[in-house]
Order: sequence, then structure tokens, then C-alpha cells
Amino acid sequence: MPLSHLKFDVIIHGGATPIALGEKAYMAKFGHANPNLAVIADLRKVGVNVMVCGNALGDMGFTPAEVNPDIKVALSALSTLVIQQNQGYALMRM
Repeated sequence: MPLSHLKFDVIIHGGATPIALGEKAYMAKFGHANPNLAVIADLRKVGVNVMVCGNALGDMGFTPAEVNPDIKVALSALSTLVIQQNQGYALMRM
């Protein structure tokens, strides 16, 4: 199947939530640069839609303004997963 026929979305949630932070917020929280920015940029370059769970952000004390601008904030991972599976997406936990 040609890559042009595939669509991939990633939703970050739970303990992985901080990887979605922008440079400034990540530096303030962890004291060093976000090592995930290059991978996220590479995913975006090939058309992967990267999202983070808004509920997880709030639970961890972060705001949408602190998120990497390449990442969309979803209302919640759970609702996004249900909606997308109803649209034909397949869930692949990683």
C-alpha cells in the first residue's frame, strides 16, 4: 500500500505527557532541553498528526500554552481514541 494512502495519528497521554511540552516549559520543569522535539518534528514532516491529552496536561499541572506548537491539544485521549476508532482507525498501543 502506498504511504500516501496511510494516515497516522499519535496521542500522547499518561506518564508520557511531558514529552509534548515546548522547549521553555520542558526546560523549566526538567532543567534541560526536550530531547523529543526532533522526533516530533520528523513525525510532523511525514504527515503524522501528533496530539496530547488535555486532561493529562491538566492533571500534571501543565497548560495548553506550554505545549510544543507542532502538537495539537485533544480534549482527552479516551474520547479521541473512541472517535477515531469509530472513523476506522486502528489502535496500536506503543
